[in-house]
Amino acid sequence: IDNQGNKREIDVDPDVKTITRILGVYSDYVYVVGGPEWDLETYDISHNKILWKSRIGRNVGNVFYDPLKNIAYLTKGDLVRAYDNASGKILWEKYGVYGEGTLYNSGVLYVPVPTNIEHAFRLLAIDGASQEALWEKDISHPADIKASSATVIDNLLIYRGYGMIAVDKSNGDLVWTTPSVGEEFYDMPANFNGIIYAKGHGTGAVYAISMKDGTIVGHVRLEDIGGTVISGRIFTLKDGIVFNSINEIVVYESK
Repeated sequence: IDNQGNKREIDVDPDVKTITRILGVYSDYVYVVGGPEWDLETYDISHNKILWKSRIGRNVGNVFYDPLKNIAYLTKGDLVRAYDNASGKILWEKYGVYGEGTLYNSGVLYVPVPTNIEHAFRLLAIDGASQEALWEKDISHPADIKASSATVIDNLLIYRGYGMIAVDKSNGDLVWTTPSVGEEFYDMPANFNGIIYAKGHGTGAVYAISMKDGTIVGHVRLEDIGGTVISGRIFTLKDGIVFNSINEIVVYESK
């Protein structure tokens, strides 16, 4: 669909099946999972063709693409797997990890691993192409933080639950902790002008959290909407943020 809303359909695969989820969208490639066997399908959208398929099953996370090495990284369940993006050949795979909490940034995979330490997970930074371990740290956190709920914001790895923690992606040091707000930060947060905005699962309130030290600098609760709009993410605009309530699209502009 182009900027004017015009739709164009191109048949690139005669084996038609239901697409369950889009796992990754990049300038030249789209990764989807679908069909009764949950197959990963890779489409070259610059040439309108399907490149390869791989049977992966359920509990799928995301696909990250490295354009410099032409490698696609699949995360799912307790697995991280690297594919040659041109052929679909499996280059390597690592089991026994929190696959759905794995993050990728600039050639590096940040992989959480279970540990016997209470309220902690071990975090590995791995060069995706060479599999070289760059650093490894045990990350202690409040009991209600989830290693599987994660995102990269600037130089921080953000893990969330009923609160948040921020880890320095260069060395694995814990930078700050945001204590519980009494409801879960379920969906992916957004960053605007040094402030992280996250929506609470229980009430739908939007919280503003300082990227510098993790303190909550403010929040807005328009209505008790909770899970009704839990799938409604916060997005950044050129000069503010936008999110949805039950009946409205809400825009906050910076001053």
